[in-house]
Amino acid sequence: MNLNDTAKKYIGITEKPNNGGFSDANFERTMKTDGEWQKGWAWCACFVQVCVAEWKGESFNRFDEYFNPSVISTFRNLQNAGFFIAKVPQPGMLVFWQQYKNGKPTSFGHIGIVDFVHDNNTFSAIEGNTNARGMREGDCVATKIREIDFSIPKYGNGLRLLGFIKV
Repeated sequence: MNLNDTAKKYIGITEKPNNGGFSDANFERTMKTDGEWQKGWAWCACFVQVCVAEWKGESFNRFDEYFNPSVISTFRNLQNAGFFIAKVPQPGMLVFWQQYKNGKPTSFGHIGIVDFVHDNNTFSAIEGNTNARGMREGDCVATKIREIDFSIPKYGNGLRLLGFIKV
């Protein structure tokens, strides 16, 4: 089983309002133990941490120090540890975005797992804490079609693609 297959089994799980928990009690327990999630927190990074931990099994221990509930911190940890930041996605890679506000980067972001590369411009990602519009705050685990676009978002607000990392 690969990382994207691990993530696929969670598609459709929904969140209770205001980051208050999950519709599936077993998923919520796993998010708290393996993903370090707490009520009220955004949870996309915790979801990816859960998927990587499940996929890697015992060998996840050597990666655990790089992952935490902060997308930007996780990205920097992996980057500082020498993981290559790719500009071209491959299935099973982690994909990172940074939130921009008024044209400036914030400390917030979004993360998913590349599922399928459609062409040179688009890919599908399995994401936690997303919605139909593809925001970084949502209510479910879903597959989203995303553009490969590293530019600052139009009008300076939104998500900017940072890159792809294979773990």
